[in-house]
Amino acid sequence: MDNILQQRATSKQRQASSSSSHTHGDGGGESTQVRQARGPALGVGEWGTGEIMHLQFNSEWQVIGSNSSKFKSHLGIVVKNGLKVPLTYAEWTHMPDDVLEFIWKEVKENTDAPDAYKPYCLKNAGKLWKDWKYRVKSEHYNGKTDAERLASIPLRVVEEQWKTLVAYWGTEESKAAAEKNKMNRSQVYSLPRTGRTSFAIKKEQMKKQGKKTDRISVFIETRSKRNGSISDVESEEIISQFHEHLSHLPEEQQTEAVRDRVFTQVMGPDGHGYARTYGHGPTPSDVMRTKSNEANEILQQEVNRLKSNYADLQCKYSDLQTKYAEIHSFMRSHFDDFAADIQSSTNERIPDASSSHHSNQNANPNFESNN
Repeated sequence: MDNILQQRATSKQRQASSSSSHTHGDGGGESTQVRQARGPALGVGEWGTGEIMHLQFNSEWQVIGSNSSKFKSHLGIVVKNGLKVPLTYAEWTHMPDDVLEFIWKEVKENTDAPDAYKPYCLKNAGKLWKDWKYRVKSEHYNGKTDAERLASIPLRVVEEQWKTLVAYWGTEESKAAAEKNKMNRSQVYSLPRTGRTSFAIKKEQMKKQGKKTDRISVFIETRSKRNGSISDVESEEIISQFHEHLSHLPEEQQTEAVRDRVFTQVMGPDGHGYARTYGHGPTPSDVMRTKSNEANEILQQEVNRLKSNYADLQCKYSDLQTKYAEIHSFMRSHFDDFAADIQSSTNERIPDASSSHHSNQNANPNFESNN
């Protein structure tokens, strides 16, 4: 953040801190401390010092781990730097390339994020920028006159940019877009109860607790109070429909893929650019690609396992062939010797016909005379 903006932020925060409590006299000397809103984040102390922050990612390129909150906080500070990231563009998609490169350069110089994270990082930055712009308008524009608006420049907003925003938000085009956005927000129901905890972090917490992390399980977890009850009637109705669909399936058939299909049957397909229960970042196509990659990886692991087993079987078969040949050769050589011994023994025991005839003559001297 620019030094001037840092000084303004620090000064404003000190003023808020010094007036964070006051006494309401009621004649009895009692005092009541009034809680003030959270001041502007001052960022990560190591940012810009040369110390590199380690970032951990899940399969959807969402930042998780111990540094996730710190990184998100400082990325928010980067996009609030009006001197580098102007608020005067109607959409994040209109932001010039040099601004996007500034944001990515900040991230690359202070973290170990790989280049593959760049599109996801800039998308997250865009979400934080839009949230910041919405907050500025809600707190400093809505419900006031132009004179009041111009008399008080919001903290961290460049003066000339604020004048441009006040003028733009007063146009019919901007008013029509704001009315449409207001109507869309009014149609949103069953809001999650995650607070400042992202869906990515919530899923990691569920994994560590041994819980399922399919879309139905995440939906229920993020709509439940600490005592286990559901936060609102709309969520109860949706969860009831989940259970109704799943009740027709045996537990062993309720795989993650099956439960995700039930989620889509009840909730309908995801809208453009947003995958429910995944939080900001992954689009439906990203989720589909990740699921496909995971399925392919599992399939490849199974193929590798079968190939390994086949190679083992081939090796064992080769060993058996070798042993069979050795046994066959051994049996063959001994059988030939055994057969020769039997033949020799048989020849010795059984006389030929001529020797038998002479033997009979010698045994009977009257043989010729009798004839």
